[in-house]
Amino acid sequence: HAFGCDGSIYGVEALLRWHTKSGNFIPPLDFIPIAEENGMIIPLGYWIIEQAAKQLSKWRNELKTEIKMAVNVSNKQLLEAGFANRLREILELNQISPEDFEIEITENVQLENNTMIQETLNQISEMNISIAIDDFGTGYSSLHYLKQLPVDRIKIAKELIDHIETDIYSKSIVQMLISVATVNQIKVIAEGVETKEQSDFLRSVG
Repeated sequence: HAFGCDGSIYGVEALLRWHTKSGNFIPPLDFIPIAEENGMIIPLGYWIIEQAAKQLSKWRNELKTEIKMAVNVSNKQLLEAGFANRLREILELNQISPEDFEIEITENVQLENNTMIQETLNQISEMNISIAIDDFGTGYSSLHYLKQLPVDRIKIAKELIDHIETDIYSKSIVQMLISVATVNQIKVIAEGVETKEQSDFLRSVG
């Protein structure tokens, strides 16, 4: 769940989990790279988006909630011709407003250097679907994306949040990321907040 500064639930993120018939658990870090390598990430990605849209539609109808849904999207998916149109069709089919849906991408060199990915992100942004960068602050070139891409939100990496109480370096980076995002009118989520001290510090810096 994502929480607002007042503690209310702002939205949810769709996460993929694989439990085998034998009861074993296969973590995403194991099967997602394989799916990207063999091309299965494309149909899998569309299925995830469809399931997330169906679930959000169900919650909205049954619970009358205003929460938003976020879905992780592979860079391979962003290179798929017609992805933005397919995304629009899925939302329309489930009567989901684009403003209530968000795609999350992971920062890497492809985002900056691939014009097709940038064009797809621009198309998605023009549809009023939010774009978030996941695990922000530990990747390829971080702050550069805030001016180059149509980013609506950044999610500060849990790796940084874990140490803001004890490590002045992590605390300084988090403060800087929040400040730069605020200047660029980009919203910020802190991932993996687990203690009251972390929460209090993050609220104090906005």
